[in-house]
Amino acid sequence: MNSTGSPSPGWYQAEADPPGTERYWDGSVWTNESRLSGTPFSLPDLVQGAPQGQHFIESNLAGLGNRVGARALDVIVWFIIGLILQAPLFFIVGSEAVDAQVEGVRLPLWVSLVQVGAAVVQLAVIVAYEALLTKMYTSTLGKKVTSTKIVKLDGSPLTFVDHIKRLSPYIVVVLIGTITSSFVPQDPAIVVVLSIVVAAVQFLIGVAGIAMVASDDSEQALWDKISKTTVIHNR
Repeated sequence: MNSTGSPSPGWYQAEADPPGTERYWDGSVWTNESRLSGTPFSLPDLVQGAPQGQHFIESNLAGLGNRVGARALDVIVWFIIGLILQAPLFFIVGSEAVDAQVEGVRLPLWVSLVQVGAAVVQLAVIVAYEALLTKMYTSTLGKKVTSTKIVKLDGSPLTFVDHIKRLSPYIVVVLIGTITSSFVPQDPAIVVVLSIVVAAVQFLIGVAGIAMVASDDSEQALWDKISKTTVIHNR
C-alpha cells in the first residue's frame, strides 16, 4: 500500500478482466497493459518491442552470486550424470585404454568411436536435464535452490534449441577435447597436456562468463548472448 491507501504499483487481477490475466496498476489507475498471470511480459509489450518486459528483466536480474551458485550446483549434477554414464564405459573399453597408455599408441578405432559416442550421449542427457526441468518446473535444481530462472529477452518461451545454444561453449570444448584425446597416441604426457588444456579452456570460459555478467546491463554471459537469454529471480 502507498501513502494514499491505494495498492502499490504492480500486476494485479482486475475485476473486469478475464480470469487468468493481470493488469498493471500504476498506483492510482489501471493502465492498458495486461498479461497472462505469472508471465514476465505484458501482452502489448510483446507486440511493441517489450519496453515494459525489458524493464521487468532489468529490475529482477538474478545477480552474480545467485548465478554462480546456481551454475555450481548444476555442474555438480552434470558431474554425477557423467559418473553414472561413464561407469559402463570403463568396463567396455577400460583394458584397451590402459594397454594403449602403457604402450603409448593410439586407441583401436572402435574404442575411439565408443568414447566419442559416450561423450555425445552424456552431453545430450545434460541438455535434456536443463530443458526438461526448465519446462516442467521452470528451473533446474541449481536454479530452484537459488530461486532463479532463465528467460528469453523477447519474452518468448524457451525451446530445446535455446538450451543447446546456452550450453554450446561447453559442448564444443568437451567434443573437441574428447575427439582429440580419443584419436591421438595415448602417451601419458600427451593425455595430461590435453586434459590440462581442456580444463583451462573451460575455466577461462567460466571466468569470462562471470566477468560479462558482472559488467553487462542485462547480466548476459557468453551463452546468454548466443541464446538471447538472461537469468532473473523466480518469484
